[in-house]
Amino acid sequence: MSAFKRWWRNWCDATTGGAALFPLVVLFGLNAVDELGRTAFGVLLPEIRDHFGLDTRGILSVVAASFVFALILALPVGFYGDRLNRTRIALLAGVVMAAFSLVTGLAVAVWMLVIGASGSGLGRGVNDPIHNSLIADYYDIPQRPRVYAVHRAANSVGQAVGPLLGGILAYFFTWRAPFIVFVVPIMIFVVLAFRMREPVRGSYERRAMGASAAAIETEERPPSWAESWRIVWQVGTLRRIFAALPFLAVAIVGLLTLGSLFYDEVFGLNEVERGVVAACVEPAQILGYIVGIPIATRLLARDPGLVLKFLAVVTAVVSVAWVLFALAPNMPIAITTNLVISAALGLLAPGIFAALSLAVPPKVRSFGFAVAAIWIIPGLVVLPVVGGLADSYGIRTALLLMSPPMMKTGL
Repeated sequence: MSAFKRWWRNWCDATTGGAALFPLVVLFGLNAVDELGRTAFGVLLPEIRDHFGLDTRGILSVVAASFVFALILALPVGFYGDRLNRTRIALLAGVVMAAFSLVTGLAVAVWMLVIGASGSGLGRGVNDPIHNSLIADYYDIPQRPRVYAVHRAANSVGQAVGPLLGGILAYFFTWRAPFIVFVVPIMIFVVLAFRMREPVRGSYERRAMGASAAAIETEERPPSWAESWRIVWQVGTLRRIFAALPFLAVAIVGLLTLGSLFYDEVFGLNEVERGVVAACVEPAQILGYIVGIPIATRLLARDPGLVLKFLAVVTAVVSVAWVLFALAPNMPIAITTNLVISAALGLLAPGIFAALSLAVPPKVRSFGFAVAAIWIIPGLVVLPVVGGLADSYGIRTALLLMSPPMMKTGL
């Protein structure tokens, strides 16, 4: 056996704990292709804005509306994800995502652009409740920080490939080209998703509690809508995480979007140059995952509450780096601080999702992840306000005013 094969086998065993790798590969792929259109949209925001005659507030309103639609949809998706076959829901979402990516590329009016961006963003509304729920049932508790980090690394892959390929295609053809081309990779992973099998909900939690073999394979009956809300809301750890998510939303969702406008207005970068910058800085999240996995795993083993304290510290680092990014006098400093922000956001992911997977009871796991996604919406509503500030006072001022809310999350 070659050295690479031994390394690959050891990595797979350490990551999945001996469970099948194929579901993680498919979910990784679906998560990555979901990022292609969204990140290309962010990088090409100046061109799309100018094409439709919008100002910064107007185009950020389109971005916010598309995310809000997808996240609101996450609630019914999460509710029925606790009742229906989740692999089929993920597959159907991929088909819809491909269709609306095509609509985005063919949009001839703002309302078509909003519909296309909202529909192509459906992946986020499904990935949060469905993918995260499936991962918790495919893989055992000790493996989850590592598996969630691998799954989130797909976001970094998509956030690197999407801007780079999108910028190149838009430069040589038109801003519409990337959204048409991205239909192909989406459909490839949709086809692969047909081979996924639905796992038993909550089996690893019941095994950890010492349940019998029959009980391990027996799923709990899903509760009603009202009961699902009550179960999720009564968990104190979940309420603490939910309270932090609105303040992190703009950093997590708006970094590429606002960064693209920043590089365009402050440093005059074209679509290819912005795509190259994004492709260079977004993979820094993978470094954050690599560092965050062992930290989250150790803290989770000692006390889940320590994970929340760690996340608060990382968030404070993000807010400070955000100020430095907004004030950057030149490109090297801007890119360096952008790298720090991306890496720090990567540190957050393993801890957040591992903590959620343990705090949300298995019978409402999909719904719990969907509720977490809903808490991002208040942060997204701020995007048009940020756009208005950028129109009136400049993009630097708008970015600076976003730092205090993020700092509040770290306190």
